[in-house]
Amino acid sequence: MTPDTPSTPGTPETPATPQAVTYLGVISFGDTLAVTLDAPAAGQVRIRFSDSAFGLSGAVIGHYVKNGNIYTVSTLEADSAESPPAFVTALLGAVTASFTVSGTTLTGEITGLPKQLGDGKLSGQVTASSVSTPVTAAELAGTYTFLRGQSTYYTSSGNLQVQYGMGGQMRVGADGTVRMCQAGPYSDTCSMGYAGTLALADQTRYPGAYTLTLGGKLWGQVFPLRVNGVTSLYLDHLQLDTGGNRITGTGVFRPAQTLTASQAAGQWVCRQPGVSYADVTGLGIRAALDGSMQEETLTISDTGQVTSAGTGQVASLTLNQANNLLGFSSPAAIPGTMYADWIVPAVPPSTVTGLRTQVFMPLDENSMAYYAEVTSQPTDPVNWTFLVQGTCRKR
Repeated sequence: MTPDTPSTPGTPETPATPQAVTYLGVISFGDTLAVTLDAPAAGQVRIRFSDSAFGLSGAVIGHYVKNGNIYTVSTLEADSAESPPAFVTALLGAVTASFTVSGTTLTGEITGLPKQLGDGKLSGQVTASSVSTPVTAAELAGTYTFLRGQSTYYTSSGNLQVQYGMGGQMRVGADGTVRMCQAGPYSDTCSMGYAGTLALADQTRYPGAYTLTLGGKLWGQVFPLRVNGVTSLYLDHLQLDTGGNRITGTGVFRPAQTLTASQAAGQWVCRQPGVSYADVTGLGIRAALDGSMQEETLTISDTGQVTSAGTGQVASLTLNQANNLLGFSSPAAIPGTMYADWIVPAVPPSTVTGLRTQVFMPLDENSMAYYAEVTSQPTDPVNWTFLVQGTCRKR
């Protein structure tokens, strides 16, 4: 038998170098940012900040470890081509980031970011898109339900002045005209209503984005994002009040729907920024974001009961209503939202228990946006309630 002739090994293929991809969007405490994977080189990530109420600007670069579609970022340093302010570079060692990519969408978290002024540190959830070709206003036309958090910070101290949480509806016309009903269902004559426009933003700075103007004032940039066949709008809200203080926050707008309990049923992992309660330096409320992220698992039944794995509490969901936080609780019929009121233990010497609100808006079958009141603990030096925005993902 003649043995087979050994084959000559060929030249092994060189792995393709990943192409840099930029995702533009918002971080939930109220800033615009761009995340570029595999830039300035393969295996690196560049995070660029802009339109910040907290003094964040410039860019930082880190290395990532990829596990499936999850990118964990470490060793952040200033980008010498566009260096951030000194107060950022001094504390970069405490900043962490992780991102998940699905199609053209990037989501994730950044924690431990410093502020230019004021107490505390920043943490938030990132939602961004790599789609740079804008959809037309006609494609965005329709009625949207939204959840929105809004915080005002003193310009003099950088500390918190006041917060609001709102669920409402906004109608977008095919010509780009809009009307927002801030704390109620859409109507042409709603109270707390603003008329305005949604117009293409500067496509050099904000490719794919729109600019929202309401009541004759610029509110910020809007980033359309399509996930699982649903186009949602993400607003980075930034403007000044009449006293020159910065108003900031984000809003999530989803095409209006009517919820049933079964749509939200399941186990959800919910994450939100951590809060600390203490004296602050200068003018402001004695509470601030602490730079961390907190996690809680919620289980929602087919009958609309929600159970917290952390506390064991069970609350009833009120479907198609949002409890607006306007300095007082103001429930309103908002299709596509739901809320629960959780019991807050009494803080000695008081023996009276309280309630804290959590308002949800399912975005698709696997994710929900929400805002929630976070109350101080009996061991904290301040008895106060802080508003945070978060995201739940189905387990």
